[in-house]
Parts: sequence; C-alpha cells; structure tokens
Amino acid sequence: MGLLSGQQQGDLQERFADHNCAVYCLSTIIPAFVNQYAFDALLLAVEMCQAFIDDSHDKLRAEFELWKQRWHAAAEQSKTALDAYTACNASLYPNLSILLKVLVTLPVTTATAERSFSTLKRLKTYLRSSMGDERLT
Repeated sequence: MGLLSGQQQGDLQERFADHNCAVYCLSTIIPAFVNQYAFDALLLAVEMCQAFIDDSHDKLRAEFELWKQRWHAAAEQSKTALDAYTACNASLYPNLSILLKVLVTLPVTTATAERSFSTLKRLKTYLRSSMGDERLT
C-alpha cells in the first residue's frame, strides 16, 4: 500500500506541475539531450524567464541552433546542468547561459522552507501554552 492517498498524490502533482514543467523545458538545453529537441520545446521556459533574457526569440533560436551544432559531434557531452553551465561561453550564448544559470539554481525541493514554517509553528504553540497569569493581565 502506498504512503499517500490518491487525493494527496494528486495534490502533490498539481502543486509541483509548473515546477516540473519548467525543469523539463530547461533541461532540453543540457548537451546530452539538446539534439533530441527542437527550439519549440524551450518556449515555455523562455516565457517563464522572460524578465532575464533578451526579448528576441530569433536571437535565442539562433543561439539554440548553434548550441545544438556545437554538441552534435562532440565526443563527450555534459549530462548535468552544472557541467553545461560551466561549458557554456556567456559571450557566445548569452541567453542560453542565463537559462542554464536558472536551471542550476532552481531548488530541487521546498523542504527547507517548509521546515522553517514547521519550527515556527512549534514556537508559537509553546508561547501560547506557557501563558501565565502575569501575561494575561
């Protein structure tokens, strides 16, 4: 039997659907996978990161095609986002460099933030339960 009920699994999938989609779209520029995708697979990520990159889709499309050509015949292709980011020349691929930086810095989970809220809840509970007569007046 699973640890989560069907409703809980549905809630988790709904909560992280956008996050997963963004990571999937950005992962298309990792050299090990870039030749399997067309530029259109990257468009959702481009829309999400529009504030960070150049407004011209044509320029980004050209960078993407040059990036694909660079890795098409390469003997060893990077399989991680961090390796791809370090291999990316920011002067040749300015927009792809920014997208790779976003991919590298995306958090894998939200557990740290949730833990801090959980600790805050315990602190509030302690303060509420330790209220004595002098604090009530």
